[in-house]
Amino acid sequence: MLFLMHYLHSAMNRLHFWLLLLLPALLACEDNAESFVIPETSFTEESYGCLSLTVYKINSANDATLAVIGDRERLNLSSSESVFDLEEMDESALKVMITQLNKEAISYHCADFILEDQIVVDEWTGLSGTVKMTIIEDELATNPDGNPEYSVSVQLETLTLENANGDKIYLDEVIFSEVYVGWLPG
Repeated sequence: MLFLMHYLHSAMNRLHFWLLLLLPALLACEDNAESFVIPETSFTEESYGCLSLTVYKINSANDATLAVIGDRERLNLSSSESVFDLEEMDESALKVMITQLNKEAISYHCADFILEDQIVVDEWTGLSGTVKMTIIEDELATNPDGNPEYSVSVQLETLTLENANGDKIYLDEVIFSEVYVGWLPG
Protein backbone atom coordinates (compact mmCIF):
# COMPACT_ATOMS: atom_id res chain seq x y z
CA MET A 1 0.00 0.00 0.00
CA LEU A 2 2.83 2.38 0.86
CA PHE A 3 4.43 1.63 -2.50
CA LEU A 4 1.18 2.53 -4.33
CA MET A 5 0.86 5.84 -2.44
CA HIS A 6 4.48 6.70 -3.21
CA TYR A 7 3.94 5.86 -6.89
CA LEU A 8 0.77 8.05 -7.11
CA HIS A 9 2.51 10.94 -5.35
CA SER A 10 5.45 10.70 -7.77
CA ALA A 11 3.09 10.59 -10.78
CA MET A 12 1.23 13.69 -9.54
CA ASN A 13 4.52 15.58 -9.13
CA ARG A 14 5.49 14.74 -12.72
CA LEU A 15 2.07 15.82 -13.98
CA HIS A 16 2.36 19.15 -12.13
CA PHE A 17 5.85 19.63 -13.55
CA TRP A 18 4.67 19.11 -17.14
CA LEU A 19 1.59 21.29 -16.67
CA LEU A 20 3.68 24.13 -15.30
CA LEU A 21 6.16 23.73 -18.12
CA LEU A 22 3.59 23.56 -20.95
CA LEU A 23 0.90 25.92 -19.67
CA PRO A 24 2.51 29.15 -21.01
CA ALA A 25 2.90 27.59 -24.46
CA LEU A 26 -0.72 26.41 -24.49
CA LEU A 27 -1.96 29.84 -23.45
CA ALA A 28 0.16 31.54 -26.11
CA CYS A 29 -1.35 29.31 -28.81
CA GLU A 30 -4.82 30.23 -27.66
CA ASP A 31 -4.01 33.98 -27.75
CA ASN A 32 -2.57 33.72 -31.29
CA ALA A 33 -5.64 31.88 -32.53
CA GLU A 34 -7.89 34.64 -31.23
CA SER A 35 -5.81 37.45 -32.75
CA PHE A 36 -5.69 35.97 -36.28
CA VAL A 37 -8.28 37.61 -38.52
CA ILE A 38 -8.66 36.90 -42.23
CA PRO A 39 -9.62 40.08 -44.09
CA GLU A 40 -13.03 40.36 -45.70
CA THR A 41 -12.64 38.79 -49.17
CA SER A 42 -15.66 40.35 -50.81
CA PHE A 43 -14.08 42.83 -53.24
CA THR A 44 -15.78 45.78 -54.92
CA GLU A 45 -16.74 45.75 -58.59
CA GLU A 46 -14.60 48.82 -59.26
CA SER A 47 -10.98 48.20 -60.21
CA TYR A 48 -8.02 50.58 -60.04
CA GLY A 49 -4.60 50.60 -61.71
CA CYS A 50 -1.28 52.33 -62.32
CA LEU A 51 2.40 51.72 -63.13
CA SER A 52 3.52 49.23 -65.79
CA LEU A 53 0.91 46.71 -64.65
CA THR A 54 -0.69 47.11 -61.23
CA VAL A 55 -4.42 46.41 -60.96
CA TYR A 56 -6.26 46.13 -57.68
CA LYS A 57 -9.60 46.05 -55.91
CA ILE A 58 -10.59 47.11 -52.41
CA ASN A 59 -12.52 44.79 -50.09
CA SER A 60 -15.95 45.80 -48.76
CA ALA A 61 -14.44 46.66 -45.35
CA ASN A 62 -11.92 49.02 -47.07
CA ASP A 63 -9.04 47.51 -45.08
CA ALA A 64 -7.48 45.21 -47.70
CA THR A 65 -6.54 45.15 -51.38
CA LEU A 66 -6.34 42.32 -53.87
CA ALA A 67 -3.60 43.26 -56.34
CA VAL A 68 -2.08 41.83 -59.49
CA ILE A 69 1.38 43.29 -60.07
CA GLY A 70 3.31 42.44 -63.20
CA ASP A 71 5.84 43.47 -65.80
CA ARG A 72 4.12 44.00 -69.16
CA GLU A 73 7.26 43.42 -71.20
CA ARG A 74 8.32 40.23 -69.41
CA LEU A 75 4.76 38.87 -69.70
CA ASN A 76 4.68 39.81 -73.41
CA LEU A 77 1.08 41.03 -73.17
CA SER A 78 -0.98 41.77 -76.28
CA SER A 79 -4.57 42.11 -77.44
CA SER A 80 -4.80 38.32 -77.42
CA GLU A 81 -5.54 36.65 -74.10
CA SER A 82 -2.43 35.51 -72.22
CA VAL A 83 -2.83 32.76 -69.60
CA PHE A 84 -0.39 32.28 -66.71
CA ASP A 85 -0.13 29.61 -64.02
CA LEU A 86 0.98 31.30 -60.77
CA GLU A 87 2.89 28.19 -59.64
CA GLU A 88 5.19 28.55 -62.64
CA MET A 89 5.71 32.33 -62.45
CA ASP A 90 8.65 34.31 -61.12
CA GLU A 91 7.25 36.92 -58.70
CA SER A 92 9.28 39.66 -60.38
CA ALA A 93 7.23 39.06 -63.56
CA LEU A 94 3.79 38.41 -61.99
CA LYS A 95 2.56 38.53 -58.41
CA VAL A 96 -0.94 38.30 -56.90
CA MET A 97 -1.41 39.40 -53.31
CA ILE A 98 -3.87 40.47 -50.65
CA THR A 99 -2.59 43.22 -48.37
CA GLN A 100 -4.45 43.90 -45.13
CA LEU A 101 -3.97 47.40 -43.70
CA ASN A 102 -4.76 49.19 -40.47
CA LYS A 103 -6.32 52.15 -42.35
CA GLU A 104 -8.25 52.80 -45.56
CA ALA A 105 -6.90 50.59 -48.31
CA ILE A 106 -7.82 52.85 -51.23
CA SER A 107 -4.61 54.87 -50.95
CA TYR A 108 -2.20 51.94 -50.69
CA HIS A 109 -1.16 51.17 -54.31
CA CYS A 110 -1.64 54.07 -56.71
CA ALA A 111 -2.50 57.18 -54.73
CA ASP A 112 -0.65 60.46 -54.94
CA PHE A 113 -0.47 60.43 -51.13
CA ILE A 114 0.07 57.91 -48.35
CA LEU A 115 -2.07 57.92 -45.23
CA GLU A 116 -0.15 58.84 -42.12
CA ASP A 117 0.58 55.84 -39.88
CA GLN A 118 -0.77 53.36 -42.47
CA ILE A 119 0.85 49.97 -41.86
CA VAL A 120 0.53 46.51 -43.37
CA VAL A 121 -1.21 44.23 -40.88
CA ASP A 122 -0.77 41.06 -42.93
CA GLU A 123 -0.02 39.99 -46.49
CA TRP A 124 -1.04 36.89 -48.46
CA THR A 125 0.86 35.96 -51.63
CA GLY A 126 -0.62 33.94 -54.48
CA LEU A 127 0.67 30.36 -54.54
CA SER A 128 -1.49 28.86 -57.25
CA GLY A 129 -4.24 29.74 -59.65
CA THR A 130 -4.75 30.99 -63.18
CA VAL A 131 -4.26 34.59 -64.30
CA LYS A 132 -5.71 35.63 -67.67
CA MET A 133 -4.76 39.04 -69.15
CA THR A 134 -5.76 40.91 -72.27
CA ILE A 135 -4.80 44.40 -73.39
CA ILE A 136 -8.08 46.09 -74.36
CA GLU A 137 -6.75 49.43 -75.67
CA ASP A 138 -3.05 50.00 -76.20
CA GLU A 139 -0.98 53.20 -76.24
CA LEU A 140 -3.71 55.54 -75.04
CA ALA A 141 -0.94 57.94 -73.97
CA THR A 142 2.73 57.89 -73.00
CA ASN A 143 3.84 58.45 -69.40
CA PRO A 144 6.84 60.68 -68.48
CA ASP A 145 9.12 57.61 -68.51
CA GLY A 146 8.19 56.96 -72.14
CA ASN A 147 6.11 53.85 -71.39
CA PRO A 148 2.62 53.36 -72.82
CA GLU A 149 -0.57 53.91 -70.87
CA TYR A 150 -3.21 51.32 -71.76
CA SER A 151 -6.25 49.45 -70.45
CA VAL A 152 -6.11 45.80 -69.48
CA SER A 153 -8.58 43.18 -68.29
CA VAL A 154 -7.45 40.55 -65.79
CA GLN A 155 -9.27 37.44 -64.63
CA LEU A 156 -8.14 35.37 -61.62
CA GLU A 157 -9.39 31.79 -61.26
CA THR A 158 -9.06 29.19 -58.48
CA LEU A 159 -6.62 31.31 -56.52
CA THR A 160 -4.83 30.15 -53.35
CA LEU A 161 -2.97 32.76 -51.30
CA GLU A 162 -0.89 32.21 -48.17
CA ASN A 163 0.55 34.50 -45.48
CA ALA A 164 3.81 34.06 -43.54
CA ASN A 165 2.02 32.00 -40.86
CA GLY A 166 0.78 29.48 -43.43
CA ASP A 167 -2.86 30.70 -43.25
CA LYS A 168 -4.59 30.38 -46.61
CA ILE A 169 -7.28 32.30 -48.47
CA TYR A 170 -9.11 30.77 -51.45
CA LEU A 171 -10.85 32.79 -54.18
CA ASP A 172 -12.84 31.20 -56.99
CA GLU A 173 -12.90 34.06 -59.49
CA VAL A 174 -12.17 37.79 -59.53
CA ILE A 175 -12.41 39.98 -62.64
CA PHE A 176 -10.71 43.34 -63.21
CA SER A 177 -12.44 44.85 -66.27
CA GLU A 178 -10.73 47.40 -68.54
CA VAL A 179 -8.40 48.94 -65.95
CA TYR A 180 -6.35 51.97 -67.03
CA VAL A 181 -2.65 51.34 -66.24
CA GLY A 182 0.77 52.65 -67.26
CA TRP A 183 0.39 56.04 -65.58
CA LEU A 184 2.67 57.09 -62.74
CA PRO A 185 1.30 58.28 -59.39
CA GLY A 186 2.66 61.51 -58.01
